[in-house]
Amino acid sequence: MHVRLDLEEFFLWLASYSPNDLVGQPGRCFNSPLALFLSSKSGCVMGEDGKRYGRAIVESHLWRFLPLWAQVFASLTEHALGSSLSAYDAVVFLVQVETLLVPSPALAA
Repeated sequence: MHVRLDLEEFFLWLASYSPNDLVGQPGRCFNSPLALFLSSKSGCVMGEDGKRYGRAIVESHLWRFLPLWAQVFASLTEHALGSSLSAYDAVVFLVQVETLLVPSPALAA
């Protein structure tokens, strides 16, 4: 079973929560924001390890690679203070991801 990991869908999932709602624990394979999003989307327990994602019942070396934006998001959130991440904080990190990955017009010239 392949579950597509889409940045816009992830943002909409985060936006469905109140800003102070907790949406996961950074760095926790099966309880990170990305893992909880994937689990809610697929209807089964999913995990992510910062580089790959997949179903909990499948050995992690068989998981698919996360898209670059999701790898950057996972890396940024792992360094977040505290053990849980609010929806607001997750959106702030997601905006940072987009800022890091979109080339500046000045650099393109």
